[in-house]
Parts: sequence; structure tokens; C-alpha cells
Amino acid sequence: LSIKILSREAVITGPKDSLWWRDVVGVGGKDEDCWFPSQVSSKVGNGKAISFWKEKWFGATPLRDLFPSLFAKELHKDCVVSDIIQLDNFELNWTRDWLTSLTHAESVEKAELEHLLFGLVLQSDIADRWRWNTDVTDILTALHKLWKNNVPSKVGVFGWRLLLDKLPTRANLASKGGGL
Repeated sequence: LSIKILSREAVITGPKDSLWWRDVVGVGGKDEDCWFPSQVSSKVGNGKAISFWKEKWFGATPLRDLFPSLFAKELHKDCVVSDIIQLDNFELNWTRDWLTSLTHAESVEKAELEHLLFGLVLQSDIADRWRWNTDVTDILTALHKLWKNNVPSKVGVFGWRLLLDKLPTRANLASKGGGL
């Protein structure tokens, strides 16, 4: 699910999903469905949780947008970074099948991608992470999306308290001298 949210794919909600989840997915409105992933970047560790093609993990743009012809021919569009880049040493694993044979132009594009990723080493002892882009305008955008949306006010208040670490969790209650 995280790959779908972070890769700007539509997250479909069903009638059996909780009201809370449907509210969270609905933040931003229909015209701005992609506001959340545009504010998040992925930081590769072992490469086991980050989508190779769909997430922003190498630069500010997903590789599917930089190399659309290769992405179109990719048989496994949901592959993760560690499926392509080996953990032990630098080696790209392009032995998988493409949908069709690569044209000369696509082979050149593949060589450009290999050159771009040359020397990238995965760290087997570090898990992949995601981070919020911390530019001031991004924070203001996030706050705007949190408060100027079509979700119930209790969901907005919950999100605000979550961001400020003010939810009544055991740890927060214990730090204030309270307990359960």
C-alpha cells in the first residue's frame, strides 16, 4: 500500500474500508490527489521497500518519469530497488524479461540509466526510510492541506495532534506524570 500512496497511484477505497481510512485517502480532494507523495522522498538503505521505478529515491523525480520508454517495457513495474541493484556489489540485474525487445533508442536509454546509477551501493543493515520534504513552503502546503479539505473536523484535529506529538499515548501520558 505504501508504494501505491508514494508513487501517485490511485488508492481505491471500498465500502468495507473504515470511515477513518476513507477520510485520510480523501484529503486533498479529487483535483489534487497527488499532494502527499509530492511532499515525500525515499531514502534507500537495503532497497527492499522502495519502488525502483515509481518512488523518488534517486533525485527529485521517479525513474519512470525520467525513462518512460524503459518503464513502458518493464514487465515488473512494481519491482523494488533491491530487485535491480544487488546488495553485495554494484551490479544491475537486467536479466529479467522486458515486455518486448528493446529498440536501439531504448538500449541507449538503458545505458544512460546504468551510467546514472553506477557506483550506487545498497546497505544491507539499514532499512529504507521515507522523509518529509522540509522546505518551508512544503510545510505550509501540508498545513494548508490538513485544514483546507473535505474531511470531518475530528480527522483534521487528529492529524494536527499527530503532527505535534500531542496524542494521549502511553509515552506522552507518562512524560506528563499520568498513566493508565
